[in-house]
Amino acid sequence: ALPIWIGNLLDFSHYQLLKLDLRETIQKLASRTVLHHLKDAVGTEEKFRFMLPGDSGGIDYKEYAQTLRDIGYRGTVLAEVSVQISEQPGYDAVAAAKHCWDNLAPFFA
Repeated sequence: ALPIWIGNLLDFSHYQLLKLDLRETIQKLASRTVLHHLKDAVGTEEKFRFMLPGDSGGIDYKEYAQTLRDIGYRGTVLAEVSVQISEQPGYDAVAAAKHCWDNLAPFFA
């Protein structure tokens, strides 16, 4: 058994690039996942770009939230702003945070 202080941070965008199933991946890793990192990814495993959660349409956040409810997850769900976004000229951290909230709140709030 793993010590209680070791857990998995699940960032499904990386699994998405591998074309893995959302629900199945979350369920398989549920017993060891202590935090969910949400962001989008477009491209392939070799060449990709991260985006704010909900911007690519590649991850079904309604299904994501429902899967977390189904497995009884009560931990943290964190919207991630990738350095690929935050280093862009004109980046506005407050606007990005509000945008993430607007994209995710209908499913997680």
